[in-house]
Amino acid sequence: MQQHPLTPFGTAPVRVAIVGAGPAGSATAIALCNALAEQKRDDIEVCIFHRTTAKRWPLGETIPPAASAVLRELQLPGLLHSGRHLPCPGSLSVWGGEKAQANDFLLDLSGSGYHLDREDFDSGLLHEAQKRGTKVHSDYSLRHLLSKPLSDEGGFTLMFATPEGEQQLDADFVVDASGQGAAVMRRLDIARNQLDEVISLYTRIALADHNTLPQHTLLEATADGWWYLSAVPGGDCVLSLTTDAQQLKAKNLDKPDQWQHAYTQAKWLNQFLSAQQLNHYPLRQAPARSAILSNCVGSHWLAVGDAACSFDSISSAGITNALIQGLWAGQALAAYFIDVNRTALAAYQDKVFARFNQYVGVRSYLYAQETRFPTEGFWQRRRLG
Repeated sequence: MQQHPLTPFGTAPVRVAIVGAGPAGSATAIALCNALAEQKRDDIEVCIFHRTTAKRWPLGETIPPAASAVLRELQLPGLLHSGRHLPCPGSLSVWGGEKAQANDFLLDLSGSGYHLDREDFDSGLLHEAQKRGTKVHSDYSLRHLLSKPLSDEGGFTLMFATPEGEQQLDADFVVDASGQGAAVMRRLDIARNQLDEVISLYTRIALADHNTLPQHTLLEATADGWWYLSAVPGGDCVLSLTTDAQQLKAKNLDKPDQWQHAYTQAKWLNQFLSAQQLNHYPLRQAPARSAILSNCVGSHWLAVGDAACSFDSISSAGITNALIQGLWAGQALAAYFIDVNRTALAAYQDKVFARFNQYVGVRSYLYAQETRFPTEGFWQRRRLG
């Protein structure tokens, strides 16, 4: 990824600094740059600053057709046509009963579902942001954030650790797109309200024959939580148990042998991948919090994606939510700067809050449908939540 030198503050009348280069950050930059291009504006500098992290395993990341509709609105109709992603026609789940039920995408006219090659997807989005004029700064890790006095028209001074040493710059507006860690929001002491937290214990398994798995995402509820099995690009599959900290501790589920034993309860999934195939595969953990900020916008800042609100993985909405919020955020910033619409940011926050409230209702409904394990702690805690 091409690097851009930091231009002195004041070279452009307005600088927007986006911290984080995941789907939410890139989508925000793309939507804002699209609007700037339409209005033939070159007086707003859009920058992305991000840490370069080690290559990670994907956690079975699948997007529904709704994501394709958002990509088209971002003017990215071909992003999913790289040949690196696998088609996903929907999900099959054993949930609330003993038989698998289908939730197909076939009747959704907005597009197709995909099992993502996440590295290809994220880098493709970032490349599209850069093509549109975004200046991308890799290996920049935020260390300090200082608010500038309103008498100086506000904004922030940001200090980053880089391989070349500390770098400092001023920005008129900061977007926190740094994920659940919310690097900017934590430094601004913006409260985060957490409804629940689950943990995915997962591994990636090489398949001798990729055709042994259906193209669908597969789910099965058991006493300890729910299991997820999905093919991923590259000839592998991901198997994950979503549980919570209490259940993990009580059953030692972070121990590979106990995790493997727990998987024997998923009798339907064992038809596709037997417990005997799980030997010698290391486990990884990923938390998924149902949480939202008290405010998603403020004086010269906004939060987007998981930094603003995050979802339980049962929703399968994390990446789609990041794209949708990124589109909204970029449009709000365009209205704020180009149209001088000072209500645009509040309208963006209203949409984020409404979407989270809708998610809370869907989450409660989904967990309420599973009634086969009434005495198990994991399910009791989800119903109470």
